[in-house]
Amino acid sequence: MTFLRCLLTTLVFLCPLLRADEPPLRIAVTPDSLRFAWPPSAGKTEIRELPLHTSAAGEGHVLWSGEGPGATVPRFDGKRDRLFAKFERRLGGKALGPPQHVTDFSALPQRTNSLGSLANKKGIACLLDVEDGKALGFGQSNQNIDIGRRIDWQSVEPKLSFEFEGRKIGLGPSPLDTTRRRARESRTTQHTRRFWRSIAY
Repeated sequence: MTFLRCLLTTLVFLCPLLRADEPPLRIAVTPDSLRFAWPPSAGKTEIRELPLHTSAAGEGHVLWSGEGPGATVPRFDGKRDRLFAKFERRLGGKALGPPQHVTDFSALPQRTNSLGSLANKKGIACLLDVEDGKALGFGQSNQNIDIGRRIDWQSVEPKLSFEFEGRKIGLGPSPLDTTRRRARESRTTQHTRRFWRSIAY
C-alpha cells in the first residue's frame, strides 16, 4: 500500500513536467479551416486573432471562446485569408505563451510537377563551392537570377525558348545584351563610352 501511494504521488508530480514541453497552442491549416489544439485545461479558453503589425495598438479580437482541448474556425474572413495571421491563447484573461502562426501545413494539397520535390529546405544565399555545399547538406542555393525579366510572354515566336510540362516558354534577351544595345544607342556622350569600356574590360 505504501509503495502504491508513493508511485501515485510521483506520477502526480511528474505529469506537469511531462507536459512542459508541449506548446500552449498548435495551429494546423486545411483548405477551408484553421484547427487549434492545446493541452487539456480547466476553464474557458479564448483564441484571439492579433494585429499583424507588432506596433499596432490593441489586443486583437476574440475569434473563438469555449471549453475543450481544441477548436476549428473558418480559414477565410470574406476574401481575407487567415493563413498568415497570428493568434494567441488566453485562459482566465492571461495570455499563455507568445503569439503563434500556423505551423502545420500537412493537410494542404501539394502541387506535383516534372521537377519533383526538393530534397530538403536547407539553402544558402552565396554558394562558392558545390562540393562544400553538398557536404554541409544544402539542398538549394540562391543564383540571383531574375526569372521575371528572362521570360518572354509577348513574342509569338521568341528567338530562344524551352519546353516545360508541355508548354513552350520564351526567353528574352539577357541583361548583358540589353546593356550593349542601350550603349550602342547612346554612344554620342563621352560618359556612355566610358561606361561601355568599363563593362567590356
